[in-house]
Order: sequence, then structure tokens, then C-alpha cells
Amino acid sequence: MDTLNSHPDNHSSVEKNIVERPPLGPTVLLESSFLFSLLESSDANHKLAKAIFNFVEPYNCRFHVPLLVFSEVLSRIVRNGKTVSAAVKMLEQFTKSLPGSLFSGETPEDLESLIDRYKNFARKKIKGLASNDFLIVTEGMLSGSLILTGDHEMFKKVSQYHADIFYIVADSPKYGGDVSRFTERFLELVKVKKEKNET
Repeated sequence: MDTLNSHPDNHSSVEKNIVERPPLGPTVLLESSFLFSLLESSDANHKLAKAIFNFVEPYNCRFHVPLLVFSEVLSRIVRNGKTVSAAVKMLEQFTKSLPGSLFSGETPEDLESLIDRYKNFARKKIKGLASNDFLIVTEGMLSGSLILTGDHEMFKKVSQYHADIFYIVADSPKYGGDVSRFTERFLELVKVKKEKNET
């Protein structure tokens, strides 16, 4: 679904702030570690995450943020010392100012759909990811999203099967090229989308 606000009376204030806009740019999944870095100014990767976000901002992307990501980030912000109300406010401000549209994905709603997803990816080593990570990653893979992460274990396991995952961390000589790899892939998709719209 392209909005989390399908039942406004039943959702949290964070979800009520989500406004559906037509996606023009590529779909970019902000994994929990990346989103935390983006929101938390004291994080070691904040400046880099902010630079990446500023780069994609003009393209009115569809930002793919599964509810599990919001849940993990909210919990981490609180564990980092902020009150629940302050953490919620950070997420509210983020959703209000988000340039583009917000896409929550299609998290399995019942046991059958969850089992089907595990079966579909059973031959891939990503089945060894923690449960939340597995669901977040498969959300991105099924949606054709460019996945931005700061989780090294996730990146190592997923990159073998999904080229469009990018390890975005500061001061990492081994993976420093992932920033360039992301920007090149992103602009490639922008170009393809523009050409399709013009035909």
C-alpha cells in the first residue's frame, strides 16, 4: 500500500502524518540502521546518511519504510536516551517533511502469507537473518527497492542475491564505493523512468 493512513482513526499520530503523493523517482528502502543514522545527529553515520538523503531529495522518490523499520527505530531512539514522546516527535517530523511519497510495503498479514514468503526465499541464505531483518529485506526485494543499510551482516548475506542493497557507513575503505555505486544506480533508474514517461 502507498499509505499507512488507510484507517486514520485506528493508527498512531505518526501514521496520520503520512500523505500519499505520486511517486516520480525510484523506490528507496530506508532500513532501520540507515534511518536511525539519518534521524540521530550524534550517530557516527549521520552526516553520510544526511548527504545521501539530500542527494535523492529532489527526485520525489517513493520512500519504502516498512512498519517494522519504524518500530525498530522508535525502540532504538528510546534506548539511546530519549523519551518516548521525543522519539515519536522525531518520527512525526520526519514523515511530515518527507520529500516524496511514503510506501509501507506489504508485510504478511497472516500465517499462510508468511510461510509462503519463507518458502519463496528458502534456497537463499537470507533465511538466516533475524526475523525482522528477513521481513524488511524481502519487502525490499519483492518491491524492487534500492535498500540503504548500515547493517554489515544484513549487507553480506543479502548482496549475494540482491544487487540493489548498499552498505552506507562512514570511514569504511572496503565499502566506501557503495556510495558511488548507489548514486550511479539511482541515476540510472531515474533516467529509465524519465524515458518511460516520455514515451
